[in-house]
Amino acid sequence: MNFRILNYFLTVAHEKNITKAAEVLHITQPTLSRQLMQLEEDLGTKLFDRSQHKFALTPSGQFLVQRAQEILDMVEKTTLDIQDQEQNLSESIAFGAGEYYATQTLAQLIGAFQR
Repeated sequence: MNFRILNYFLTVAHEKNITKAAEVLHITQPTLSRQLMQLEEDLGTKLFDRSQHKFALTPSGQFLVQRAQEILDMVEKTTLDIQDQEQNLSESIAFGAGEYYATQTLAQLIGAFQR
C-alpha cells in the first residue's frame, strides 16, 4: 500500500463516485478501479459496497478512511518538518585564537557576521 493509493481511496470515499473521483484525480476510471481492487485484495477485505444504484463504504472502508487520513496527515507533517529543519539550520561554531590581536580581530569578524 502506498500513499498515492491511499489518496485515491480517500478521494473516492469523498466523492462517493469512482468516475467523479477519477476526474478529480486526473486519471482514467478503469485505472482508478484497478487500483481500488488491488487495495482491497492487498487488505483482504471489501472497502466499498457496489450495488446498482448505491456506492457506500463498508465498515472496513469507514475504518480505512480514518486511518488513511491520519497516515497522510502524518506524512505531510513529517515532510513539512523535514523541509523546515533543512531551512533553519542552527549549529554551534567554535573559534579559537591564541594572541590578543587575533582574538580582537576574531571578535570583530564574528560581530559583523552576526549582524
